[in-house]
Amino acid sequence: MAQIEPETIEVVGANANNLQDVDVSFPVGGVSMVVGVSGSGKSSLLANTLAREGSLRLRSFLGVGQDHLDLPISNAFVGRMPPTLHLGQRAFRASSRTTVGTASGLLSLLRRMFIRWSVPVSKCCDEAVPAPSVESYKAWLLEQHHGPVKIWAIPLSFVTSDGVAMAERLRGLGFSGVIVRSETDSPKRWEKGNNVLLDRFKPLSAKTRHVVETEVGSVNLGKRTKATQQQLEKLLSLAFDAGEGRVFLELEGGEVAAIDSRQHWVIPADPLRYQPASEHLLSFNAPEHESSGACPECHGLGRSITVDIDSLVVRPDLSMHEGAFALWHTKNYKYVNIQHQTIEGLRGVRGFSPDQPWSSLSEDARRLVIEGAGEELIVDRELGSGHKMSIPRRFDGFRSAILERVKKRGVTAERLAFLVDEGPCPSCCGSRWSGLASALRLGGFSIDQLLAYTFDELSVLCAPESTLAKSLPKEAGPYLAQLHRLAESFVGVGLDHISGDRGMLDVSEGESRRLRLAATLDGRHAGLCLLLDEPARSLHDEDLDRLSATIAGLRGTHSLILNEHRHRLAAAADFFVELGPGAGPHGGTVVHAGKVPNSWWQPDARLAREPLAVQERGPKLQIKGARANNLQGVDVEIPLGHFVCVVGVSGSGKSSFVRGALVPALAASFETSPEVLDFDVRRGRWTFLSGTKHLEGLVALDQRAPAANRRSTVATFLGLAEPLRQHYAKLPSAAAIGLRASDFGLNAGEGRCDQCLGIGEIDEAGHWVTCPSCGGARFGSSVLAVLDDGFDIAQVLERSISSLCSESFSALVGTLPLLETIDELGVGHLSLGRRLDTVSGGELQRLRIARELNQHSRERLIFVLDEPAAGLHHDDVARLLRTLDHIVRKGHSLVVVEHNLELVSAADWVVEFGPESGPRGGRLIAEGTPNQLREQDTPSGRMLRASPKPAKLSRRSASYEPDAPPSSAEAASALRWLRRLLGYDLPPQEQELAHVGKQLAVVVDAQGLGDRRMLEYGGLDRELALLMLECKRAMDSRFDVTSMIDAWEAAPDARLLIYPLIRELYVWGDKVPISAIQERREQLSKQGLEWIEQEDLAQLRAAGGPLVFDDATERNVRARLIDSALLLGGGYIELKRGAKVLATCLKRPVDLERGLVGPHSASAFDFDRRTLRGRCPCCMGHGQVLSYDLTLLIGDVRRPVEDNDFLHPGALDVLKGVHRNVLLPFFRRMVKEELWPAGRPIAQLSDHEWKLLLYGFWARPGPGSFLRTPKSNPKEVASWLRWDGLFAYVRDNASRGSQQWREAVLASEEMISCPLCAGLGLRRHVLLFEFAGRSYADWLATGTVAELCYALKKLVPPNARSERRQARLIKVLTPLNTEKLGSTKLCQLGAGGSWSILAPAVARAFTNMPVLTEGDV
Repeated sequence: MAQIEPETIEVVGANANNLQDVDVSFPVGGVSMVVGVSGSGKSSLLANTLAREGSLRLRSFLGVGQDHLDLPISNAFVGRMPPTLHLGQRAFRASSRTTVGTASGLLSLLRRMFIRWSVPVSKCCDEAVPAPSVESYKAWLLEQHHGPVKIWAIPLSFVTSDGVAMAERLRGLGFSGVIVRSETDSPKRWEKGNNVLLDRFKPLSAKTRHVVETEVGSVNLGKRTKATQQQLEKLLSLAFDAGEGRVFLELEGGEVAAIDSRQHWVIPADPLRYQPASEHLLSFNAPEHESSGACPECHGLGRSITVDIDSLVVRPDLSMHEGAFALWHTKNYKYVNIQHQTIEGLRGVRGFSPDQPWSSLSEDARRLVIEGAGEELIVDRELGSGHKMSIPRRFDGFRSAILERVKKRGVTAERLAFLVDEGPCPSCCGSRWSGLASALRLGGFSIDQLLAYTFDELSVLCAPESTLAKSLPKEAGPYLAQLHRLAESFVGVGLDHISGDRGMLDVSEGESRRLRLAATLDGRHAGLCLLLDEPARSLHDEDLDRLSATIAGLRGTHSLILNEHRHRLAAAADFFVELGPGAGPHGGTVVHAGKVPNSWWQPDARLAREPLAVQERGPKLQIKGARANNLQGVDVEIPLGHFVCVVGVSGSGKSSFVRGALVPALAASFETSPEVLDFDVRRGRWTFLSGTKHLEGLVALDQRAPAANRRSTVATFLGLAEPLRQHYAKLPSAAAIGLRASDFGLNAGEGRCDQCLGIGEIDEAGHWVTCPSCGGARFGSSVLAVLDDGFDIAQVLERSISSLCSESFSALVGTLPLLETIDELGVGHLSLGRRLDTVSGGELQRLRIARELNQHSRERLIFVLDEPAAGLHHDDVARLLRTLDHIVRKGHSLVVVEHNLELVSAADWVVEFGPESGPRGGRLIAEGTPNQLREQDTPSGRMLRASPKPAKLSRRSASYEPDAPPSSAEAASALRWLRRLLGYDLPPQEQELAHVGKQLAVVVDAQGLGDRRMLEYGGLDRELALLMLECKRAMDSRFDVTSMIDAWEAAPDARLLIYPLIRELYVWGDKVPISAIQERREQLSKQGLEWIEQEDLAQLRAAGGPLVFDDATERNVRARLIDSALLLGGGYIELKRGAKVLATCLKRPVDLERGLVGPHSASAFDFDRRTLRGRCPCCMGHGQVLSYDLTLLIGDVRRPVEDNDFLHPGALDVLKGVHRNVLLPFFRRMVKEELWPAGRPIAQLSDHEWKLLLYGFWARPGPGSFLRTPKSNPKEVASWLRWDGLFAYVRDNASRGSQQWREAVLASEEMISCPLCAGLGLRRHVLLFEFAGRSYADWLATGTVAELCYALKKLVPPNARSERRQARLIKVLTPLNTEKLGSTKLCQLGAGGSWSILAPAVARAFTNMPVLTEGDV
């Protein structure tokens, strides 16, 4: 029997960024690991290829996606994929209200359980509070209230009802009238209510919600008699009966004003009113809601700011006038604006004297100064004489003054920061919950208790036979099982020490990312492909073995692909891929693919370092009493002038020490504001710091991911952008055309591309794609014509830093030391123009290191680095170690928080925190040299001694064998789970818990297709477009630069020419405004180009200037010149000798004779009518436009558009203002631009002119067509002249016309085929692309399935990825031919018999999810 090949995720010809047509196949159901040096192409393969493609398929087949991922940029063929999630480097976006519980789904799950099975428990008697009833309310009133009680029944409470049955029931109970309030009432009417007699009751609106109340009676409980007790019981019984359990009690003369049975539960022994569990009560995120469970003191934040009196009163032995307070100054009290005269005015109040030492003042007198005088007014008095200096006024005390200014932030707040301390809210003890919320009990546990458990403890608590499990009903079993799975998933990824009440702002970046991973791995469902970017970040090697076992345990459940370099994690991998061998252009190929190579486990000699011996009496940095999170008064000594590693398991306290004590203490010593550091600090405390006299400054750098800003580049970050701009602006060719330094910038000036405004990309329906105008160059042609050493500024920005070091560029001579340091640190593959938000946290940290070393080379600094080796290949670690050693040998001090044992082994000194995490950590457990640490029984000591290759993990089968296809309910549950993973706020439903382990499924629903065409389902149109583009580039030699170079070398006297209006044709179409032509001509003339005039616009050319080079020019220089010419010419150039064109080179498709120009760097999205790039600007992709009977719109056809009486009288009535204010200014400008014949009668208009008049002006560079004046602000819509077409203005204004005309116009309304795109819904550039001898437009308009199948089978694909794409298209379309549906048009809407065959075939070709058809559903 033949062995079945295991399924793989096949990637063929991946070419994103530096990938060089990479082919690789990842096992489905297995664990794969991808490694390589920085810049080798790992992220390009995982994030830019697999993740983006996976997100696109999620949207196509499941209707969800990952918003942080842009559209795919690679032409790679990607085979069948499971539903794919990308867990990237960016941590969870947290706020002060976000906790681990809210971020992980733990609180959402607990909320469901509390709402179903919890009861409030009295804090007075520790007994369960009963639900509202006659007995409980009567007993509470007799015990707690003395006074009148008015009792109401509420028969209807915010429900839709006609009220007829209610009225009949109340009449039977003896009631005569009710008060009715409806949600449609005005506020005044709602307040008053509508009194209705039941005998005259009329049905209420059944579509409106109502509240109906009726008064039952009153009783006075001031005197306890048997009669009043009987009366109370009778009235309560009648009220509960009439209101069907809904009653409202008005209480007079007591502390409690009212009791409402809809929300108040009571118990006789307790005066408090409790509440049952509800969505609002079990949430602290809306403290303003009346039923919120947020602590009323801290509003659900769990923290409060207080004044540290010890820091304020620095000299208690002195009096206030002598300077007892830290803020004392000879003039006043600094920063709080409290005058000495005000303090003098307090003399005698509550026994206070400003001349008495603070320590000897009474408690009441001290409280007066700190807390204020309350309602008592104070008068300022002159010192010595005691004369009044102000009118009586409030004195609110020092505490209020300090807190008020700290909350406003700013410089004053920074100066006062040392006086305030943030700690747990004293009211809720930091839990965030109100007393009513924490009174709820589930199996004896409150919500705050369960959230305070670590996941390790919660896992034990929720085990099947635990105390909690036994105390809950059987129905709670599925919920408890899910709680247990969730806790276990957190334990498995090394987050056992984290609790659900921990604020996300107090969680490290690595912990935050593993939190997302844990939520994904909770065991609920199967069949995902998880792309994990550095999942082991911030994990100690001892924790790493547990993570490795967890990942290995998912084999066969999910497919996992890891971008990771931690050696021990490779033990879980079935498939190991190394990309390289170098970075940037020297990488992007597969160096190894298969099992983990033995070389992976071998020690690297390059990581050996000769340590600097630590002298016992050498200079040391000493910090005492460090407190932050779990640190409890730790004393630490750090030898200065050495390489020191701080280590410990996750949660041991090492980051708390560095971020909460060490860095803040050093920053305070050097008077450096924490805000200016590239380092996240936490609030901590310390009692003593010494040793800073040996240092001159602090550089603290962490692996913080760069901010999402598309305009920031590596050059701007390094401070090199301005020198570059200044250098290019000083060149003679720039001065000749009037360019300034700002014009060479990307954020302002006139030199950037006018479509993308210097970003190189445009926003495409929420996704960013390459700018179709500049092709990603980001600059306009005038800037690109300025060359220095043969390079324009865009080319310099795109070169790698390594290449800039190896070649001499006059613009960068002064920055070579900085660039060389960057290259030494292993990030030389980055370019100066690289967007900063595409740089990893580790790469950014190394750029920071290089920048700081360059700026402070002569100072004695202390560098504090957070995990600099995270995410680095061992080759990069070796480079990093050389740089760290260089830092230390230059006399600097270095403190590194690190988990990489190779780096730890190379340190001079190691400080370890532990022994465990959370409350079991926070202590200094070891310090010494790495060799000394190896001898100790600590986590780091054990791992330093351990073998680099861990014990073999138990392995489940890597082959993925899904269960039977899920039912529609199971598939729906799996989809809700996926939505929650993607960030949707969806509470878990009970039925979901019964569907554990089920797969996601594609549900084929013809009703949900809308106007989608057959070829558009699942991205078939994208596949066909990619195949067509690939074939065109391969078969059209004009897209190959080498062809032109060969022709130029054969004819060295030939010259380069550009077509000067490429961008103008792309923007305006074949009719270009005369002003745009003149502007372009002047621009090129300034650049030294010769404008070769021709009568026919298509024959225009420009030559000379920067396009002229010596005949003996070398081949590489010719290649560079061609690149510059292509940028200058907008993607089209010619090589000409005499009148003969020797060669043409393209970056975009062009047909000058038809006036057609395609997009720069065309992609499949240029053939998608749902994207801005692809959709027709006239019909917006619908293929149809609105039209009306012209005889109702056009009157006298002998008149030109300039005269308003060309309009039908009925149309003129409503369009007179439009004609005067919109049509006339626009068409007068069109005449001026030679785009419209002045005074031509309507009857003589050409077909093109008729379309423009009726349907509008489609080609626009901005919100309209032309700016009203050159000085108009283009950002203002009113600045533009525009014409949206006569039909559009009739549609918008018809309602104002006469009834007869309006009805006739509306009756004539119909949708017709779009006159611009002929019904395709696509831009006209689709006419430029051909497949099998037919234009893409023709295929869509008239092509059939059979014709396309035949063309595909005849096609000779140019490469392997095209071959796979061809095979997939044939496989999907062939069943239609087999079922005799080959005549089906490709443009046919997705419905009918063809749909039921095609849709499942497409889903199975692109995903390995089961497919549910309408029959299955």
